[in-house]
Amino acid sequence: MPNDYILKKAVVTGKSFNNCYAEKGCPYFELIEMKKVCKWYVVCPMKRFFEEGKLERKWIEEYCMGDYIRCVRYKLEEAGIPHRDNMLPNGKIMKSL
Repeated sequence: MPNDYILKKAVVTGKSFNNCYAEKGCPYFELIEMKKVCKWYVVCPMKRFFEEGKLERKWIEEYCMGDYIRCVRYKLEEAGIPHRDNMLPNGKIMKSL
């Protein structure tokens, strides 16, 4: 695969598509480099809230596809401790979710 077609994660209008390839000149894709993604991301309510437009992209980029080890939700999930769906990765409860 040529270098200009690097495997990336495409985010389109708040919806994520895995295993997308960068298209030259495609105006619809905002591309971010594929990073190590939290293993809980696919079942995490944060993913759903982001896709529904209820959660800012920064939470996903900073925690889910970034430094997920410091995510409170990740730590609780790993320990088998139940937690509320509307708990943000920093541990704060967001009542609007």
